[in-house]
Amino acid sequence: MRRKRNKKNKPVETDGYIKKYFGVDIGRILMPSNRSLQNCEIPYVSHQEAEETLSDCLQGDGLMDKSLVFTGLTGSGKSTILRHVFGLELNANKTYISEDTVIISVDFNRSQKSAQDAILSSLRAAVQTIVDTYDITYPDIDNEEFYQYIFSRRNDFLLLNSKHSPSTPHREKMIQLLEDLPTAYASCQLQYVMDHESCSLELVVFVVDNIEAFRDPNAKNAKKKYLDPVIEAFKLAECIDQRGGSTKWCFNMVIACRHHIWRIMKGEFTDNSQENVLLQSYVTTEKPYDLSDPVRVNAIIQKREEIFARKNRDLNKWNEAVGVVNTVLQTMENSIGDFVMQLELKDLRKSMSRMQEIILNKRLQKKTDEEIAAGAFQIDSVDQFDLTRVNLIRTIGLGNWKYYSDSNSVIPNLLVNDHREGFELYTLLTLNYFLIQCGYSEPAWDNPISIPNFYDELKDIFGYSENELTNLFGRSIHFLIQHRLLLRSADQPQDEVPGLSLRDVDKIEHVYVSGAAVKLWEELGKSSALFQLYIDDIWLDEEWDYFDDDGNDIEHCVNYLIELQIKEKKIFNIAHNKSIRAAEEYINAFGVVPVCVQLAEGLINSLKTISTSDDSRAQSRIVTAKKTLLKAKRLHDELFEWERSRQKIKDGRIPNL
Repeated sequence: MRRKRNKKNKPVETDGYIKKYFGVDIGRILMPSNRSLQNCEIPYVSHQEAEETLSDCLQGDGLMDKSLVFTGLTGSGKSTILRHVFGLELNANKTYISEDTVIISVDFNRSQKSAQDAILSSLRAAVQTIVDTYDITYPDIDNEEFYQYIFSRRNDFLLLNSKHSPSTPHREKMIQLLEDLPTAYASCQLQYVMDHESCSLELVVFVVDNIEAFRDPNAKNAKKKYLDPVIEAFKLAECIDQRGGSTKWCFNMVIACRHHIWRIMKGEFTDNSQENVLLQSYVTTEKPYDLSDPVRVNAIIQKREEIFARKNRDLNKWNEAVGVVNTVLQTMENSIGDFVMQLELKDLRKSMSRMQEIILNKRLQKKTDEEIAAGAFQIDSVDQFDLTRVNLIRTIGLGNWKYYSDSNSVIPNLLVNDHREGFELYTLLTLNYFLIQCGYSEPAWDNPISIPNFYDELKDIFGYSENELTNLFGRSIHFLIQHRLLLRSADQPQDEVPGLSLRDVDKIEHVYVSGAAVKLWEELGKSSALFQLYIDDIWLDEEWDYFDDDGNDIEHCVNYLIELQIKEKKIFNIAHNKSIRAAEEYINAFGVVPVCVQLAEGLINSLKTISTSDDSRAQSRIVTAKKTLLKAKRLHDELFEWERSRQKIKDGRIPNL
């Protein structure tokens, strides 16, 4: 009979004395409420590279207008940096003048009936601001001077209606222009006030943010669904670009969006619509600035600590809470790096929320609540916390559950299996294929990996039918996309993962390997932490006695790995028995190094740490670890010999297998 250790899983109490004494203060440091932020200066950490790129848009170029697409993952800090550089308010469509520059912002987090309405509303507000500042007559349909301005520069706008002639009253022409081309009309208003002799402004900066917040529910394709704000912004820019001749002012535009919006923007569409031509004319000449590395969490926290300390009445308690946060996060930084950030796809807010859960989780605390005397609480030293690599990841993976479960954890189970024997390695093999394709590095957004090519290679390797390949590897791709280890391509953004079906996966042609996948793979080889978690969530034979409450003993992992390496060899031998050519293609696809080597090296690293411990209270554990280490090393030696044989096949030197 096969079953899982977590079959009878249940939530457990994870709140300990850290939360009791410092929960409120730690919450202010990591996840301050809007009220807390409003009662003090907004903590901001500089991102020099991004600021310099954006600040360039505050410099006018007499020879040309400029536009910039500013990309980044959700929560990476795009809007925060925009607000800082351009002095914008949170979620506000507002115009303001700074010296010789007028800043016009359009934030689609604000409710609008349409993308056009949002653009026009901001333009009209900007025109009104300039009119009020420089005492200019407002340019409306009754303004004769405004009509003459359009007539002299864009008379083609006024004659679009075939019924109009030079003798048609100017008011009628203006009304028609406003109805037919409202964006062109509004752009003319902006140009009129900027060109007015009373106006001393030299630069317009048009900032469009949170495009993803706008979606057309009736859209028939991805371009229409997501890109209306972009197309409306480009329509405005096109009108401004057609001023003709020399001008006394410049127009710079910044569009901030997530990567999938940019990929839709630069995609090729079959239609020959005016919007598509406009889109491509801009996108093909632009290279986005990608906020690939957000500011460090530790830098944000340090800034908050400085600001909130000035508002805190109990400074001693506050400093102790700061010490707790810094102790845990610095140890995390030194041991597991940006593991949490990558798991949350670099979403800063989600990452800090996750870190708050970790710090308050009593699995990190060595002392029990009973050992902490009321009124005499203090953090004596870092030794009061169990901040080993394995325990940190275990705390992240378990959350508030007794056993690890893929469905309850932020950490996905890379050894996911089902009742059928031998399925647990296909997810690891599939992931390793895509990691090899991207060089074990973070996403290169201009270099997606083809899923059809993956299946074509599998057909040559195994000779399986399409149904067999879908059954073995399609399930793995589905799992990896659902857990955001593979990110979907332009027309299927990764923020719509919930509810993804196998049929949906069949429609996906390209994917990108996420930073989370890279970090999880690396961690498999650095310690036993992930393997020990996964043991809770895989189907095992009951008679193997893997189900005692012994803290996910590493010995069980070694025993299970012995079985896994046999299964991996069986998978390889399907290709090798077909032909040497198929074996070579297998190695090219899945690597010279067996995936079990990654698992073995992580176990060995942890066993070495345990077996060299000087903890006198754990002598029995140390002795057991030394014996298990020998078994793991023997297994690693066997895997290394197999690796050498695979290298010979790759090099064309065929061994006897």
